[in-house]
Amino acid sequence: MKNASYLLAATIFLLWGLLGTACQKTGLPPDSTEAPVFMVTPDDISQFKPLTAGVDSVYLFTRFTTTGQEVVCKGSFAKENCPAADCPESLTFEFKGTTIELSEPSLFFNLGQYAYLGNDSTNSDSVVYRTVFYADTLGGAASFSWTIDDQLTGTGSSFELVFLDDTPKRVELEAVSPTGLRSKVRRLVSLAAPGSSTFPQINIQVQELDTISYQLTAAVGGSQYDTLVWGDGSDEVSRVVFFLDSTYSVFVAQGSNVASAMLFGLSASVLPARSTDFTYTVEKITYPAPKGKVAIQWVDKNGMIWRTDGGNQDGTAVFEVSESAPYDNNELGQKTRSLRVSFRCDLFNATGERRPFAGEGNIAVAYP
Repeated sequence: MKNASYLLAATIFLLWGLLGTACQKTGLPPDSTEAPVFMVTPDDISQFKPLTAGVDSVYLFTRFTTTGQEVVCKGSFAKENCPAADCPESLTFEFKGTTIELSEPSLFFNLGQYAYLGNDSTNSDSVVYRTVFYADTLGGAASFSWTIDDQLTGTGSSFELVFLDDTPKRVELEAVSPTGLRSKVRRLVSLAAPGSSTFPQINIQVQELDTISYQLTAAVGGSQYDTLVWGDGSDEVSRVVFFLDSTYSVFVAQGSNVASAMLFGLSASVLPARSTDFTYTVEKITYPAPKGKVAIQWVDKNGMIWRTDGGNQDGTAVFEVSESAPYDNNELGQKTRSLRVSFRCDLFNATGERRPFAGEGNIAVAYP
């Protein structure tokens, strides 16, 4: 009887041990002396506590949801009794894609940077304006230098620049001929509407009429202008002079937009002469933005939910995966992926308030 009781007790003890093993949460790191597997630590500006699966009753819940062909793969640090990760101080990482994309997990969970999901400025298409400037070489100039928005940017009879916006650009072209004649032209140009008459252009042309008289012409480009004035105060478009100065300048304005042309080193020996000028072409190029893939949700200590897809991220936002590898199945038997991540972003609550959020860690998510 005593032996039977001992055998019964031993059997019950063994069954309890097996039952405990069967219910163990495989997503938890070993609770022995081994180092924790999954954790997230904040940077100095982020107001959340470090989270480690298996410490302080924190568990890493790995889940996925599917809607048609769409899949959301999640990994949530939350208390063991909060599988929905909607309780205070819970942190969730989400990767969104399609079942087709997830047919190759190593490609879907690739290394490198990911775009944030949602209402994110970095998800907007990138537009640039490839602009080519062409100097007028009919005046005999041999060298050219270009200044854009008061910065020397190029030399040669033509050159190309890529602008990140279509705001008007202030262009100055200086040309020098083998005879020593030097000229400059300055004007605003439109990238949004190349050749717009709102931005006048001007060119000085000089020719000899006879041995004692010369004709100066201010050739104005564009359909209209408000004001034209030479450096000596004359407002005539075409004028005759009897003594040729070495320097001439003329200014033309349409509203607040001013253009000017100048000639230096002018003499009868270099006539006919003209100041330099230029034309340009603009090609608007659109680069599709990378498709958003990730979102982060944080529930603060007061239970308020903050998400990355609640507003626009700025240009410093980043989410990067530096390590990616298959991991053990979770307690539901679902496949999981271990990821080493670093992130910097803004989180937004339901009223649009913004808070900075950044950190790094080892996480895991489940996938089909």
